[in-house]
Amino acid sequence: MMACGLLVVGQLYATIPLTPWIQQRYGLDAPSAALAGSAFGFAYAISFLVCGPLSDRFGRGRVILAGMVALSLATLLAGAAPSFPALLAARALQGTVAATLPPAAVSLVVETLPEKRRPLGIAAMAFSFLASAPVAQLSVASVAGMGVPLVMFAAAPLILAAAALLAIVLGRAALRRPLAVAIQHAPSPAREPLIVACWIAAPMLMFAFVAFQAGVQALGDTLPLGTAALRLLSVPALAAGFLAVPLARRIGALATATSGFALTASGLLLAAFGGAPALGLGAVLATAGVGIGVTGLIATISARSATARRGLAVAVYTFTLFMGASLAPPLAPALASGGLSVLCAVPALVAASGAAVLVAARARFA
Repeated sequence: MMACGLLVVGQLYATIPLTPWIQQRYGLDAPSAALAGSAFGFAYAISFLVCGPLSDRFGRGRVILAGMVALSLATLLAGAAPSFPALLAARALQGTVAATLPPAAVSLVVETLPEKRRPLGIAAMAFSFLASAPVAQLSVASVAGMGVPLVMFAAAPLILAAAALLAIVLGRAALRRPLAVAIQHAPSPAREPLIVACWIAAPMLMFAFVAFQAGVQALGDTLPLGTAALRLLSVPALAAGFLAVPLARRIGALATATSGFALTASGLLLAAFGGAPALGLGAVLATAGVGIGVTGLIATISARSATARRGLAVAVYTFTLFMGASLAPPLAPALASGGLSVLCAVPALVAASGAAVLVAARARFA
């Protein structure tokens, strides 16, 4: 399932290293060429609200496998696109069907693993979703000069092969359709205050992280530490989500999520002091906080939602998380114009506000 997460969610980021090739191939400027990523991202975010509930109605395994087969075909269409509008349409189709995986995958892991193993499974899935960004970009960068067709034609059979292997692993039991009666009588996740609090806080965490990353890119050579070095430092820190497993056993999933928000805010404040050591350590702490926070949020939502509505609960969470990430890039240059201190302080305040939402919800409803 982790491999599927890397392959499927990685398609969102696959065209970032291909932007120069797209510019040259279609005679576009950089913002226009970047629409190849935006077309996927917008469709991906909106489709969560539809694809998540599908797994509640038709079964987790069915939706995951159907989505991966459809994504393989859409990826072939993207590779064969004869024009830029056709590429945008294919990328939007990719984003639509890719949204079938995250909500259904998290729900399936929670429902399949023994109770003691569930936190580890959630951490593993959260890591695969977050790590898909650097892994996909690093994988594509080495062949970016050969263009979109090669990348897409190579990815399509990998996705299909992963779907076939997953079908073998799941077996018949996981492919059964859920009972309609269970769905009809399951309470809505919107009635659970702690789930709603997670939905509200999630975009704050992702906004803080992506705004910092995008702002660092905008500041570039003015930083005391290079952007490439900051990326390399941040990638291993994503694995900190696995630390959420023992932490959740000690203090609970919601408190674990809150600690992740607090760690992200603290790391960003440290980075605001400037200087290579502070910036590097701050970036690592902020990234580690995201890994812990995301894992804690997913664990909280999964534990508190009814089985028959878990796909919907995770889908809304993923939608809000991604919306926070989408709002950050347009605002990051404005924050970067105020210098490193502003770039770090504002996202830190946003992350701290998310922590405050979780603390207040826990005090009132837990």
